[in-house]
Amino acid sequence: MTLYLIIKAPNDILFDYWIALYYCLIRKYTDIKIITTIPLPDLPIPNVNFPSCEEILEFIQKYTKHDIVIFIDYKYIKEYFLDLPKENIYIYFNRDPYNKILDFHTEFLKNNFQIIEYYESNRNFLYNFIDKMYHSKVYIIPQLFNKRDTLYQLPFNHHPFYDVGMIFRYRERDIRNRRETFWNQITDMSKLLITGFGLDRDLKIQNCKIIINIRSKTTDNDDIIENRESLRIDRIISKKILVVSEAYKHQSRYNDGFIIQVPLDKILTTCQGILDNFHDFRQEHFKHYKVEEYEKESQQLIQPILDNIQ
Repeated sequence: MTLYLIIKAPNDILFDYWIALYYCLIRKYTDIKIITTIPLPDLPIPNVNFPSCEEILEFIQKYTKHDIVIFIDYKYIKEYFLDLPKENIYIYFNRDPYNKILDFHTEFLKNNFQIIEYYESNRNFLYNFIDKMYHSKVYIIPQLFNKRDTLYQLPFNHHPFYDVGMIFRYRERDIRNRRETFWNQITDMSKLLITGFGLDRDLKIQNCKIIINIRSKTTDNDDIIENRESLRIDRIISKKILVVSEAYKHQSRYNDGFIIQVPLDKILTTCQGILDNFHDFRQEHFKHYKVEEYEKESQQLIQPILDNIQ
């Protein structure tokens, strides 16, 4: 049995997620391969490159049997999943929001697919609309602790240069999204826009006293308000870097107690207050933080999928 991770492209956040997931899965599955359409950074993981998504789909159809296929945001599998070999186990890593996912997710589950969510709200939304018999096939797996993470391996930066940093892609366009609008409002603090992935990105993160986290979008319906930005927050907190975040609904993770959550209109004044006494504040804030607790929680979150996939 081979486990295939299908990655169409490395993403500034999701790439770290995949690598952390890989190091958890390798505890059980010794034959893991990455399938991708573009070159990846040097990794201790076998990978197979294809020129197109169509050719990846053809490979799965022709050359896999009794294997595990985990894929992300892959429209060709969503469109042709009934044509895939029935002997395989398929796990869909969901990036779609709430009600947009319901139709095809229900069909996936009926056809013995499984789903990974990293937003608690998505999983809760599915639970409300799908038969209970499928609940055990929807896993909640946020960003997992990974000792090999490049950020975790860096020596701690005791004297970061920039006051604040934000992790997102800024695009030149007429209509700004919430993050871009907020970024433009930061005028009285030194700031660093952080993009990309890997060592260069992580060095930039470490060179900021505070990482600001803004949700990509909101909704007027509090029942489906977007969750904590697990992929942006958790690995940063595990390095004891301060995060000031727009508040979020679900508070069930160990790291939640170490994330400074305030309303959107209070974020800049909160950051300024921290910067006035930065070193003492950071030391006191993380005084009781134990990365071992985050590591233990990650192991607990991955265990159901290790137990259920045979």
